[in-house]
Amino acid sequence: MYNTVMKQTYECEFLVAGAGIAGICAAIQAGRLGIDTVIIEKEMTLGGNAGPLFGVGPSGAHVNNEFYTETGIVLEIEERLSKEGARPAQNYMALNTSALWDRVISDMLREAGVRIFRKHLVTDAKASHSKIRSVSVTNIENLDQLDFMINGFTMDATGDAHLAYLSGAETVIGRESKSETGERSAPEKSDKTISAASLMAITVDTGIRKTFVPPPGTPTWNPSKPANTFDPNKKYNYIFQVDEGGLENGLNSMTSPQALYESLVEHIYSIWDYFKNTKYKGLAETHELIWISPILGRRESRRIVGDYMLTQTDIEENRDFPDAAGFGGFYLDYHPPSHDGGYETVFYYNPQPYQIPLRCLYSHNIKNLLSGGRAISATHLAFTSTRVMRTGGLLGQSAAVAAYLCLKKQVNPADIVNSYIDEFHTLLKINDVFIPGIISQDSSNLVNSAVISATSEASLSIPSDPISPQYTKSPATARIYSIPDKLDKVMLYVWNKKKTLGSLELVISYGKTSEFIYNEPELNKSPAEYSFHYPERENDVSAFDVIYSKQMKIPAHYHGWVSYDCGISKLEAADRKTVRKCLKIKATGNVDLALNGNPPDFIEGDNIPLFCIEPAYVYGSAHNIKDGVIHREGIGLLHQWISSPNKPLPQALTIDFGQKVAIKHIDIIFDSTEKTEADMFYCKGELASPRLVKSYSVDTISSGSSKTIYETKDNRHRFNKIILAEPVETDSIRITVNSTVTEGNPARIYEVRVI
Repeated sequence: MYNTVMKQTYECEFLVAGAGIAGICAAIQAGRLGIDTVIIEKEMTLGGNAGPLFGVGPSGAHVNNEFYTETGIVLEIEERLSKEGARPAQNYMALNTSALWDRVISDMLREAGVRIFRKHLVTDAKASHSKIRSVSVTNIENLDQLDFMINGFTMDATGDAHLAYLSGAETVIGRESKSETGERSAPEKSDKTISAASLMAITVDTGIRKTFVPPPGTPTWNPSKPANTFDPNKKYNYIFQVDEGGLENGLNSMTSPQALYESLVEHIYSIWDYFKNTKYKGLAETHELIWISPILGRRESRRIVGDYMLTQTDIEENRDFPDAAGFGGFYLDYHPPSHDGGYETVFYYNPQPYQIPLRCLYSHNIKNLLSGGRAISATHLAFTSTRVMRTGGLLGQSAAVAAYLCLKKQVNPADIVNSYIDEFHTLLKINDVFIPGIISQDSSNLVNSAVISATSEASLSIPSDPISPQYTKSPATARIYSIPDKLDKVMLYVWNKKKTLGSLELVISYGKTSEFIYNEPELNKSPAEYSFHYPERENDVSAFDVIYSKQMKIPAHYHGWVSYDCGISKLEAADRKTVRKCLKIKATGNVDLALNGNPPDFIEGDNIPLFCIEPAYVYGSAHNIKDGVIHREGIGLLHQWISSPNKPLPQALTIDFGQKVAIKHIDIIFDSTEKTEADMFYCKGELASPRLVKSYSVDTISSGSSKTIYETKDNRHRFNKIILAEPVETDSIRITVNSTVTEGNPARIYEVRVI
């Protein structure tokens, strides 16, 4: 039967080349939107560098910016992986080599109706009149030839812009000069140098003594290079601090990938020899090197030229773009070609989350070619931040939404930028894509005109007298990062246990983090001069201005609230472009101060006093679900209903439409984002975020009677989409939160969409 190569012809509306995180997110989104989608992957296993062939867990803006995790399908993937046990038992920042990884991703693609072609390689692309008309693919296993007729759009998610190159799309490679881009860190002359590549390895404590003799010719490891990824006290270790390649005329992941891979394997032997036989000699006798990644971990190669090229300056100035399609926030870190295989990193900047425009996600000369992942339109320096996988996955999903809108309107991506950007942003939000700084209202959402109420709301208002609080005689300080509009009064709960008059001073100060520190590291240092140094950034407020101060006398034996009439207005509220703005309340005296045993996560301090303010600051207002933002923006901007932490669950949110309406679809967006990435469930090996709503129900309320139309007791997802079998008429709906993943957390909901 296979004496001759078989040739087959297919049609599709959306062809995705490359099944890394960006390609997977794009294909799933396109399929869910009803687009006839295929995904082409050159390996047998899906996932690219994020999958079990390499094992690096996706990273993104959350690495450097508290609460800023990417949402949408890239987060849903993490939820599904955790839910279905597709993670190693021991984890580090979501590193992953589970064999179940591929099955989970395959199921998600198939559920979306996506056709998967494994071990297939894109070999040609025919373009005419500035559009790709067909893509030729070879089955690597048996050399069958497949031609895909493109009735819509293509997406290059290869990471190396292979499809773009074959189609004649303009691409670039290497470093631009300062005169070309105006970037402060660009070299004086452009060149073809790219970032180094890496390998991953795994060691296991087998419990059996085993020697390691490095193969002949293995280089000696340079002990001055970073080598902190092995701990002999752990059973299971990932080793990844080896880099090499990138020189225009040397080993290079584009021109000599096979030779580069072989050389990097030698460096894995080198660093393992150093760990086992030198650094941890005698402590690692039972540890064995059991696995080296079978694929090369490329960082940089070709990039597609779009209608806009993102720059280092855009990122560092945190420029807003009307056509924002996603966001980044990872370091600007360049891995230069290593002299000795050691892990080298040049850190230029540690950014706030920044917008990435849609104009970076499509080719400027091939009108139906989109991109996500590493090959988007960005300069070499901007690429050092946009290259990471969670950023790429978010952009892949956004590119698929753009393709859907183009097919629907019969236009090109540039037309979305010019004429349909509001509809684009609404579609992104409907599919749980959050972009900092973008507020979008869906005109079809019945909640927009409804009256919202809740059984309780989190606030800094006067509670009843606290029950058995803890007290301190030390100074107590609260640093508040979600800042109210004004402070007429501040009240503290005290106990003067003395027979004499006591005193208590309240000092209120305001401050914010300073401007960023721009690093300009020296390049081309000798190996002996290299030092690993993260870019500097002030993440905590260090300088405060006092805006109110008063000392009050506390009567003997007084036990209760003390009120300060401070009359402070026009406070500078939190914003997404400042790391932190802080209102500091400090109480000092010779009386006992009650402490807040369960403060909200935007209030920090060693001894946080129990305090409240007037007018009441309702930071968890039920009306937040209508503000058009579906995610927290840093520590200060909350954008969600939060039930009172002083009242146990169940708590409920009621949406009154003011008239009888027919509903058929309800979306609910919960909160699953921890303060830091290291605290996220997928990095800690947990099944779900502790704060996530686990058990809830939805009831319709009409003419005084209620009926449950949906209920779940084991929710694992931030984004819940409820599609009713038949439309239901009702005056209002009630969402009752019965429990969270970890007991003691309040209910948290960002948005509800009802159509």
